[in-house]
Amino acid sequence: MSLEIKIVGAEEAKRRLDTLSKRVAYALKFTTDDSTRVLQTRIKESFGGPGFPRVNTGRLRRAIHKIPARKTEDGWQGQVGVLALVPYGRILELGGTIPAHDIYPVRKQALRWSGGVTALSNLVALSFGVTRKQGAAGRAYEPSDVHFAKHVHQEARQQRAIPFLAPAMEAERENIRALFAERVREALVTT
Repeated sequence: MSLEIKIVGAEEAKRRLDTLSKRVAYALKFTTDDSTRVLQTRIKESFGGPGFPRVNTGRLRRAIHKIPARKTEDGWQGQVGVLALVPYGRILELGGTIPAHDIYPVRKQALRWSGGVTALSNLVALSFGVTRKQGAAGRAYEPSDVHFAKHVHQEARQQRAIPFLAPAMEAERENIRALFAERVREALVTT
């Protein structure tokens, strides 16, 4: 006695499964890219907002880049981060020590700044033996005095963490999950 099983359409089923697998992989790749783009935009838009780094030159914001999705053993990986050209991005995200450095003018012959009583203006006033109320030339010291220097040495200092990458990921986590679920569902629907 023998039993014979005949599977009809096995080649067609295999072809459809291969097509379905390719459609899901395609959806995962492009959804990973879209997710990193959304994250990159969220990070850049957060600068200057409450609790986020303020914008002076925009250099850090311009250094936020996404790396195109790439295949890994487990699926697809996308990355958003700060280019290495802006080392203070890591210090702002995690906190740490800003090393001592000198600041030189780039476009002019001297640095110029104005504002409240600074450590530099206090030093200048003290070196002339005057109080905060009296300037070096004997005139009244104004908090809005303008200062000039060929260069300024800034001592090393601790910077508290002002994260901008992790909060953006937390804010977008559910939106990204929903986007993946929607795209995979679309890929699974056969037409």
